[in-house]
Formats: sequence, structure tokens, C-alpha cells
Amino acid sequence: MGIIHLSVERFLNPETLQHVEDKERKDLITVLRKGLDYLYQTCPHNIDYTDKEDRGATCSICGIGFGWYCPESPDKRCHYDFRTQDGVTGIRLITREILPISEFSINSDVYNDGETCLFCGNPEERK
Repeated sequence: MGIIHLSVERFLNPETLQHVEDKERKDLITVLRKGLDYLYQTCPHNIDYTDKEDRGATCSICGIGFGWYCPESPDKRCHYDFRTQDGVTGIRLITREILPISEFSINSDVYNDGETCLFCGNPEERK
């Protein structure tokens, strides 16, 4: 455990928090939310497909879910349509970057119908 983790864990316990006044509580919640937002935004998002029942694409680090898992997609989640960002059309990766259409191959049978994954062909709603 790092020093930050130990300090936060020591501070954020019921004995310490039971004495926090309303103004301090509000300020603390604001600071913690900003910190959590930053941690989520900067997470490298490792999609780990361990729950075969769930079939979801969930980050093993921060726990954010990204929809359905896709073994054929570059970022391991299903994509149903293309996005255009800064003049580039492609799929929007978990990292928020656009991967241009020219850099990947798609299943031409299901090309951009909005209902099936561009990579694996599975429907948006799983049965």
C-alpha cells in the first residue's frame, strides 16, 4: 500500500468522519468527487473478461462498465456505429480516441446498422 492509500484509509473511517460538521462534510465530498473523477478519467482501463455469465466489458481497475464484451474489437467492447471527431471517422475507443476506419476491418455483413457489433456481429440486446 502506498502512503496516499494509508493516509486516506486512516482519515476516511467512521470514528474520524462522525465528527465532521456540515460545511466540512460538503467540502470533503466535493474534494473526494473531484479526486474520483480524475482517477476514473485517467484510468488505463484494462478490460478483463472473467465473468462469463455477465459478458460485460468491465475495467478490472476502476470497475466502470463499457457495455458488452467483444473478443474481436481493439478495445474489447462492442461497437455499434461510427463517430467523427476532429475530421476523423471511426470507432471511439475506451481511451476516447477515434480509431480511423482505415485501421481496422469490420464484419461487412453487419456494417453500421446500429443493431449489431461492427466486429463480432452480436446484437445490441443479447438474448
